Amino acid sequence: MDIIYSMKSKFTLGEFKRFVWSMMFKNKSTVIKLALFEVALLAIGLVIDNKIFIGFAVLYPFALWFVQNRQIKKIYNSNTLMKDAEVEYTFYEPCFSSNDPSGKSRVDYEKLHKVVETKTNMYLMISENQGFMLKKSEMPSGLEAFLRKKAEMVNAKNKKA
Repeated sequence: MDIIYSMKSKFTLGEFKRFVWSMMFKNKSTVIKLALFEVALLAIGLVIDNKIFIGFAVLYPFALWFVQNRQIKKIYNSNTLMKDAEVEYTFYEPCFSSNDPSGKSRVDYEKLHKVVETKTNMYLMISENQGFMLKKSEMPSGLEAFLRKKAEMVNAKNKKA
């Protein structure tokens, strides 16, 4: 197999936070549910004229953000093997491989669960909440387009299933 692209990426707390938040809000129904919950809390507080209830409704998003970031940091710090580790990715036509302190892995594109793209990253997901984090700013020229083509194949295959 010929190497098409290769890149290195660092597994940092910032990247891990970006990944977790992206996965949390990738599903629009999650965002809608949270928004409806907020509106319902606020409406109930206004109807019963309860300032504590209204205060809770206003503070809830901030509390959620604080608790979630604290949990993300705790998980990141508990993974001493991967904390601040450099991950080397190698891309071939049928698959890609990663090499990090926990070992080497090889994944066929067709076996991916899905590919999620954000403004700054691409996530090659092997399950609903586990994937490989690739920063677009660290990608060599052409890799982003190559992965988009693979993403079309993967996401189309998974929609049929």
